[in-house]
Amino acid sequence: MTPTASIQQPSMTQSIIVAMGFATTFLFAITAALIWAITGGVASALGVGLFCAFWGGPAFGVIAGGAAHSLASDRHDRLTAEATTQGLEAAFSADAIDDAQSAAVSNRRTEAHAGV
Repeated sequence: MTPTASIQQPSMTQSIIVAMGFATTFLFAITAALIWAITGGVASALGVGLFCAFWGGPAFGVIAGGAAHSLASDRHDRLTAEATTQGLEAAFSADAIDDAQSAAVSNRRTEAHAGV
């Protein structure tokens, strides 16, 4: 078992939902704060903030969540491949290869002397 095999990746759905929530909240806060700072009106700031959050948040969240999930998935695959490679390298270390080569040479000599 590789060390990264026990690490669970979040599903793409979970990544997208979290990103949508974050993007919606972020867009609302930034837009409302900017409109309130420019106009000084709370009602207009809340209205424009909600409008931007409603239309932009989910769309941006889907894009950002999908990209974040893809990056995490690629990283997980790379780490799993590296762990597997390191495991194989340990299994076929230089000593093990030397032992196998020595055994092969010894077998050939034995066969040559036996006349096989």
